[in-house]
Amino acid sequence: MRSFPTNRRIPVRLLALLLLSFALAGLLCAQETLDQDTTKQRDGVDTVITYFADAIDFDVSKRVTVLTGNARLLSRDRELEAGRIDVNWDSQTLTATAIEETLFVDSARTEIDTVMLIGKPHFKQSNEDFTGDEIAYNLKSKMGRVKGGRTAYQDGSYYGEQFKRLSDDALSVRHGEFTTCELDTPHFHFGADILKIEVGRRVIARPVYLYFADVPVLALPYGVFPVQKGRTSGLTTPVFGESASQGRFLRNIGYYWATSDYMDVLGSFDYYEERGILGGADYRYAKKYKLDGRVAFDFDTQRSGEVRKRMWKIEGSHNQTIDQTTRLNVAGSYVSDKSYNRSVGTTQDQLNQTVQSNATLSKSWTNSPWSASVNARFTQNIEKETWTAGAPGVNFTHKQGRLFPAPKAPRGIRFATAPRESKEPWYRAFTWTYRAAYSNDLAKTKTLREDGLQLSSEPNSAWNYTATIIRQDSSHLNDIWQRDGVSHQGSFGATARLFKYVNLSPGLDWKHVWSQRVVHYVPQDTILDRRDETGFFTRTTFGLGSSASTKLYGLAKNPLGIQAQFRHVMTPSVSFRFTPDFSDEEWGYYKTATLPDGRTYEYDRFGSDAASGVVGGTPRGLSEALSFSLQNLFQMKTGNAEDENEKRLDLLSANFSTGVDFKKDSLQWSDISGSFRTQTPGRIIGPLEAISFDVQTTHSLYQRSGYTLTNQFYWDRAGAKWYTPIELTRMSANIGFSLRAEKFSDLFVLRGGEANIVDTTKTPELPLNPAGNPFDKEFARPVLPQSNLKDVETFVDMPISLQIAFRQSRDFVSDTKTSVMGTNLSTSLTPRWDVSMDYNFDLDRRIAQNSGVSITRDLHCWEASLRWSPVGYSPGYYLRIGLKSSQLQDVKIERNRGGNLGGFR
Repeated sequence: MRSFPTNRRIPVRLLALLLLSFALAGLLCAQETLDQDTTKQRDGVDTVITYFADAIDFDVSKRVTVLTGNARLLSRDRELEAGRIDVNWDSQTLTATAIEETLFVDSARTEIDTVMLIGKPHFKQSNEDFTGDEIAYNLKSKMGRVKGGRTAYQDGSYYGEQFKRLSDDALSVRHGEFTTCELDTPHFHFGADILKIEVGRRVIARPVYLYFADVPVLALPYGVFPVQKGRTSGLTTPVFGESASQGRFLRNIGYYWATSDYMDVLGSFDYYEERGILGGADYRYAKKYKLDGRVAFDFDTQRSGEVRKRMWKIEGSHNQTIDQTTRLNVAGSYVSDKSYNRSVGTTQDQLNQTVQSNATLSKSWTNSPWSASVNARFTQNIEKETWTAGAPGVNFTHKQGRLFPAPKAPRGIRFATAPRESKEPWYRAFTWTYRAAYSNDLAKTKTLREDGLQLSSEPNSAWNYTATIIRQDSSHLNDIWQRDGVSHQGSFGATARLFKYVNLSPGLDWKHVWSQRVVHYVPQDTILDRRDETGFFTRTTFGLGSSASTKLYGLAKNPLGIQAQFRHVMTPSVSFRFTPDFSDEEWGYYKTATLPDGRTYEYDRFGSDAASGVVGGTPRGLSEALSFSLQNLFQMKTGNAEDENEKRLDLLSANFSTGVDFKKDSLQWSDISGSFRTQTPGRIIGPLEAISFDVQTTHSLYQRSGYTLTNQFYWDRAGAKWYTPIELTRMSANIGFSLRAEKFSDLFVLRGGEANIVDTTKTPELPLNPAGNPFDKEFARPVLPQSNLKDVETFVDMPISLQIAFRQSRDFVSDTKTSVMGTNLSTSLTPRWDVSMDYNFDLDRRIAQNSGVSITRDLHCWEASLRWSPVGYSPGYYLRIGLKSSQLQDVKIERNRGGNLGGFR
């Protein structure tokens, strides 16, 4: 403990006070409270300061307190820790430094081994956190200075020779640096001569240098970096690259504007050396629990030689919750011409070539089964230059409810309760649903010839001569169709238990429609003239049926000495459905037109080209169909629940289904479909684990003449064998397994593994492209076994995961088959080198369908990755070297050739 100056005489009372202070210092804690009045007179601070230290010294004459050893000072939201803290009460300043600690070689302390600094100053205030060589802070002005300071931000840190507080929310840094590398000598850093940090908002630097180690490689005269949490306005980071077909490019040149907490705007464009400029803007808005939406505009000024073409697309959406039971959803899009989707659109856009707009207002009622909606829609096929629209479309729906509901509590009586039923009556099982809809549809087609004649498109069973010519009604020659209608549809059903073990579910569904137009054809010489009838027309269709199912259980305990219990769960079900033939003349929904030469044409009066979408076409054909299915599940249980070691697993599932339609003239029985699935749980032996097997089969009950089925059962053929009563027509099989080991040497060690409980119903299948897209930055490799990568010193120490799958499908009728093998190998060659290889091979043609190699090198704060696909649907490579930090992910070097990298090729 330090002594006081000797040239001053100390009064006895003061000496006693100092001795008391020394005693308190021995307790390693002290607290001083400044008097409020005195503080104001001296322009001091009005606060309570609490401080702790191993030793506390007071210089009464200079009004200085020195805290030494694990010093800590607390004041409101400020906290300062250091090896030494000097407090000057007159100037209200704190100065924190580290202290030296000397280590000697010998116990006699004659030879110094090491001198090191301990207790580096550390300052915290609200969201500020600084560490430095020296920290000075003024309690009155709330300004400070940090020499050799470092402060953390997200996954990075700022360093400066001197930090100086300019105001409550602004700092000045001289010779500042920023890096996400946590090493004392970082691999890279951004440096600036002057940095201004606006706390919680942004960092302004000038000029800015990028250093690799201590070597500058890039310089910018000015830089603004947002450090605000969440959304913040600023320039987007451009990406430079090169494409094989479009040359060099510069992407993502733009600006992001966070206009408020509820909306933002992003505008950007891409420049391609060979193609031109693409760009767009996206405006978004959202208010939680209320509304959200966006409006996006994209444009393309492509260039082909000296010809330039301008295309654009606009789309938007709006979703709003008006109240708890009312919602509004609007979405729409529009393109300048049909070439936009082919050139710029996504793969899905290129396939469907349509643009759609839709608006729906939906309403439900609290404690009510009723709901309603109003809809308007527009769909355009820009390739065929046709469109359909509907406005308005109105729907009223009653969700499933009881036909005879239970009695409710009487209204108007407080605290009244509903009458209780000792036993629910049988008629409570009946349920019903209802839906009413109206739609007014418009459509533009391109099916007519200039002379108003339309040829029959494809041979159809309705025609007895396929070259019949139809002449459309003159009212349709403008290619615009208008049709409206009303539909009422619903169902009645019930669920009951028969004989305690059988679940019975009868049901009836019906549909009744109104339409103002029906199709009508009039024979005129050798053609049919279409003259649609207008008025009020109705149609009623229905179908009824029932289904029954039950479960049967078989149990076996410790069979053949196996210490386990086995269970067989069998679920048979049968269903019947009856549908009348609504094409019968007595219903009046179908008509037949006869030409003078005897040719006839049977047509649906409510055909889809004459009726509203809610009306639809009329079903035809009498049906009395009976369907059968049988599900089998074999399970095993080991252990005991009381001992907390019980385990259950599914061994095998086998399912079969077929059906018969009694009203068909021929081929009444449908094919028999079968599926078999099994998967072994956990590790089998050594590194072998998770073997899965899946088989799908289709059997026909009828004989075949060439490729055509005949109405003769397969077992009635000449030379039929008793063990082949049905014909196997199609079969597909998948088998897969994996090898996983913490060390490569474990692949050759045979040891059993403990079975884990898995869901065997989710059997992985071989994907169409098991290699995935090797150029997809989100491509995820299989997780390697957990091991200590620091122990990887030789080839036999590296962890490894190998997955192999075989798939074969065969059509025995056409005598074709497809056999594919897929593999995936993942390993860590060293703690910093990861390799993943995928291979997909066609076993029939003996050619590689697709393959890919992914190599990743961990460069501490950087990461290098190479994805290479030598063969397949998108051969090429993609090389990237960039920072791992999420906030600096655009600092990278990229190189690619071929592959699907997005944009233009």
